[in-house]
Amino acid sequence: MSKSKKALKGGFSDEVTNSYHWKKYTSSSVIGGYIGTSGRSPRRDQIVEKLLRDQDLGPEAIADWLSSTTARHLLDEPGRNLKEFKKRAQEYTQDAFLKVLVWNHPDHNGSLQATFTITDLIIRKLRR
Repeated sequence: MSKSKKALKGGFSDEVTNSYHWKKYTSSSVIGGYIGTSGRSPRRDQIVEKLLRDQDLGPEAIADWLSSTTARHLLDEPGRNLKEFKKRAQEYTQDAFLKVLVWNHPDHNGSLQATFTITDLIIRKLRR
């Protein structure tokens, strides 16, 4: 693992950083999402991973969520301390399971409209 890959790993578990999605995403020339954002710290990474695991996401789904724009916005205003960060992270991750499910739906074309349409479809199906 090169120095930059070690820096990207931060506080995430080997299970997440050895996932296919993490490796594929971090090998690209542009790394965004939460993974490529400044403001990360090993402790913040650990908090985020735990919250995502609490949503029953596995390593691949966690890596998928971490590469998203949604995840990137978590660090727009991360808070002054870990207590504030954890509260914000809880808000951002509360629907992570649904978002990863939607983003990986076979009919999702990468558009925001597809996100809305598929989310509505899944919620309607679940309410039946």
